[in-house]
Amino acid sequence: MHNIPEIMPEALTLLPAKKAYEENVLPLKVEKGEFHVGLSGARNQKVINEIAFYTGYRIIPHEVPQEIILAKLKEVYPASAAEERRGASEQKSDPSMDVASLEGSNVEFVNQVIQGAVKSGSSDIHLEVYENLFRVRYRIDGHLREMFNLPKERSQAVISRLKIMANLDISEKRRPQDGRIRFPYQDKTIDIRLSTLPTNFGEKVVLRILDKSQVQLDLRKLGLSESQHSILSKNLRLPYGMILVTGPTGSGKTTTLYASLKEIHSVEKNILTAEDPIEYNLEGINQSSMRPDIGYDFASAL
Repeated sequence: MHNIPEIMPEALTLLPAKKAYEENVLPLKVEKGEFHVGLSGARNQKVINEIAFYTGYRIIPHEVPQEIILAKLKEVYPASAAEERRGASEQKSDPSMDVASLEGSNVEFVNQVIQGAVKSGSSDIHLEVYENLFRVRYRIDGHLREMFNLPKERSQAVISRLKIMANLDISEKRRPQDGRIRFPYQDKTIDIRLSTLPTNFGEKVVLRILDKSQVQLDLRKLGLSESQHSILSKNLRLPYGMILVTGPTGSGKTTTLYASLKEIHSVEKNILTAEDPIEYNLEGINQSSMRPDIGYDFASAL
């Protein structure tokens, strides 16, 4: 019996059954940005290039006999081998059929994308649809980094899955939508803000990751110099006035504001906030979320 590496579940999310049968490729594992696959012709550069383009990963091929690949594909994919081989041998017809067959793998793919972003300390996930491409990027340390390049046909099912998770209308593609996702990860729950934007080739989706365990709400640990901290701390304690906190997306405005509230909080003070939305719950502080749909906005809150 030919020995092959253990098949990791996350590897199967990168390659739908139809594509695996079409290319005669057995997904094995994903490790450090590399996708290990089994091929009966491990030096088949055409197949390697195709899978690399499809998944966005560097491909590490392993020589595996054809009969073992087919046997293993029957084991690891729930659809019948006959059905998948029939679909792979036919010309592509209705793209929606292809997307429907990927429903299960798209659930796993979305989970993998979010988990990967949390592990890497990303602040945002960008999903973008182009004429012939569906791209996923992470924002890490303020810079966008390309993580996945997929066929455009996968975009609709993946974006629909995200909309379902955020309780949004999956049929509405003409207008922007905003929602929230509570994503279980290890022993905690990650809050995620989701926004959609119609573009000429499909919807762009941005996920803002709010991992409370990674947020530092101590002014002294936000990178301020001693003099800067002294000035800000002094002004925070004045009886009246206004402090403006400005900066681009992901620069730390929200973190600075929450750290400032924590700095001045005490049982002797009554602190109220007007927020849209509330990103982090602060113990001992009265936080109010805006509801413009019912006329409750910043002006009425103030």
